[in-house]
Amino acid sequence: MSELPFSWTVTELSNVGTWGSGGTPSRSNANNFLGDIPWAIIGDLNDNVLRSTQQKISKIGLSTSSAKLVPEQALLVAMYGSIGKLSITGIECATNQAIAFCIPDEELIDLKYLFYVLRHSRAKLIGLGQGAGQQNISQTILKSFEIPIAPLKEQKRIAQKLDALLAQVDNLKARIDAIPDLLKRFRHATLSAAANGDLTKDWREAIKATHGRESAHQYLARILEARSLAPRTKFKPPVAPDTDTRNIEVPATWIVSSVSSFAECLDSMRVPVKKELRARNEGIYPYFGANGEVDRVNEFILDDDLVLVTEDETFYGRVKPIAYKYSGKCWVNNHVHVLRAHDKVGQSFLCYILMHYDVTPWLTGTTGRAKLTQGALMALPIGVPPPDEQAEIVRRIEKLFAFADQLEARVSAARLRIDALTQSLLAKAFRGELAPQDPNDEPASVLLERIRAQRAATPKPKRGRKATAS
Repeated sequence: MSELPFSWTVTELSNVGTWGSGGTPSRSNANNFLGDIPWAIIGDLNDNVLRSTQQKISKIGLSTSSAKLVPEQALLVAMYGSIGKLSITGIECATNQAIAFCIPDEELIDLKYLFYVLRHSRAKLIGLGQGAGQQNISQTILKSFEIPIAPLKEQKRIAQKLDALLAQVDNLKARIDAIPDLLKRFRHATLSAAANGDLTKDWREAIKATHGRESAHQYLARILEARSLAPRTKFKPPVAPDTDTRNIEVPATWIVSSVSSFAECLDSMRVPVKKELRARNEGIYPYFGANGEVDRVNEFILDDDLVLVTEDETFYGRVKPIAYKYSGKCWVNNHVHVLRAHDKVGQSFLCYILMHYDVTPWLTGTTGRAKLTQGALMALPIGVPPPDEQAEIVRRIEKLFAFADQLEARVSAARLRIDALTQSLLAKAFRGELAPQDPNDEPASVLLERIRAQRAATPKPKRGRKATAS
């Protein structure tokens, strides 16, 4: 730390306050956890002020364990697993043994300064972790860790400056973090507008003339005839759309049809492969199941432009869409339906219409095991526009989704820059470059020696206090 200002010094954490750690009451006695004393575990630490805990213990649990009461305005430091995770106590609480606490000596160090210097030092603390599995540091290692100490008045200036700057960073981060959810809703709204015709309303108004255009009726008749002449599997006449379960409204130039009129079902070609058999070789072809690609295999059973639709209820309502497209060689198991449209535009259009289709009314079976059967899928009502409008819908969706993808990439980059900005501000602070220095401030080395002399002349303060059992 040779780059420190002349009025700064370094010292071990053991010198900046009173240290201790907590404990866990015996879980064999339920009464130990039936009290009103907040009891912090690492999951409660939030790199901010701790105002509540997930669990509480009783006075009996406190008195019969190594847990101690930690006062407000103390620092909590994680020693196990999430090494260096921090909180400042905003309440009196106890902690478990995975958390060290420090009651700072206010004549030597500012609590917020200590918080920030350890936040800046987290990577170094993590590097001191020991253990084959979960990395830990001991209280001995923690207390011997050296930190830079500025004059006390400068510490306060640094802490105040970091409070102000990092509050702005946190506000920016919160705004950035809200964008992915906005983009998710944007994608859903785009698909909804595509399905009901709103996405291409202006396009239809601009295309007034219908002479020479293939209508939706003509289009469906053409692809159905082509499918009947050259089916991939045994040809089945399409079923009527199930408009009794849900009636949908579409523009005048569209028609309401069923999935079976639009696409061929290849479910009969599905073959499940046991996991142990798939594990024998490192395959080159994707193996698809209800949750997308779940493995790789050495052979393929399909080589086409496909739309795959999740069959199992347990995957509905998740973040991922229930339909996705794939082109090329693959293997598909019996937990995903396989649809084949007539061309690439039809594949994309069908996939976009089904990605977030609410199929809940068509699920059958008991809760948790319900399924979207092949019959229900093929009867789902969908709006079918003329083929040229399908192409325009696909073009617009892909353009809007590409825009959303670019924004997500920028959000990811912005998050990295924000994290780097936080570390840059902390590094600058503890090089003495963030807050002004005053030559009239008592140098930290002089302050430290004076505090040491005072401690040598007076008894050490008690560490955490116990509650009296009632």
